[in-house]
Amino acid sequence: TRVTAEQVRYVPRKRCGYVYRFTLPPQGSDGAAAHSVYGRLYSGTRGRPVYEVMRRLWETPARAGGAFGMPEPYAYHPETGVLWQQFLAGERVGKAAAHLSRLPEMCEEIGARLAAFHGCGAELPPGMGLDQQREELHSRIEVIAATFPEHAGTVRDLGDRLVARGAGLGDAPPVPAHGELRVSHAFSTQGGIAFIDFDEAGMGDAAHDLGRVLSDLWVMEVAGTVRPAVAAAAREKFQNAYDSEASIPVSPERVPWFTASHLVANEAHKMVKHRDRGHLAGLLAAARSTSQA
Repeated sequence: TRVTAEQVRYVPRKRCGYVYRFTLPPQGSDGAAAHSVYGRLYSGTRGRPVYEVMRRLWETPARAGGAFGMPEPYAYHPETGVLWQQFLAGERVGKAAAHLSRLPEMCEEIGARLAAFHGCGAELPPGMGLDQQREELHSRIEVIAATFPEHAGTVRDLGDRLVARGAGLGDAPPVPAHGELRVSHAFSTQGGIAFIDFDEAGMGDAAHDLGRVLSDLWVMEVAGTVRPAVAAAAREKFQNAYDSEASIPVSPERVPWFTASHLVANEAHKMVKHRDRGHLAGLLAAARSTSQA
């Protein structure tokens, strides 16, 4: 048996991912067989709860019936901290140039499959919701404003209005939520769109996932990765497909709030680490436009 390993993912102090490719010797008249698995190495014991969440999602009738896809979790090895899972042959949506022209259609499928994911009935630990998002937004407003003083007035005004508006949204019924869903956390495979990276999955607010995807599409537009018309079509098709398939409707005022909040608390805040103004003005304009929708 021949084994090769390739590092394909690395997140400092959190996890890294390796693809292990096995070439098995011929059996009888059969030729050599090839098989690949994916190993995610986590720091400490972080991988165990992720494995348990993946098992619960994998065992749902919705997943088994093909309503949404995901890699099969094989095992968690506590001695090494490795979560072994199925290797998916395919590409992250939006990472390949060929995807960009088909982005609206791919986002339509993401929306339909996300609705099935939210309605799968899995019982998971507590996940991301409105309170956590408001706290994160509130804690990051001053950090962004202090780092980029030329945008401080806009950041404080927009951020404070979002925090105040979020207080009036109230609770929503918790659903199995991905927690950090981005367009690139959807994987294009021969069997359709599959979701990956479940580190933050739990019982949470459906609008948190919806807003995360929509904010990611705004980032792609602001950065010039896709044309505005394509990004707008992708957002519309994603939302419409989700609404058509969702077993529990999401109140319309929640989605714009989460979208704008993610644009500030997540996307704008990313620029603080590298002191990079980049497309900050465009992101803030997108957040303002979305929050007023």
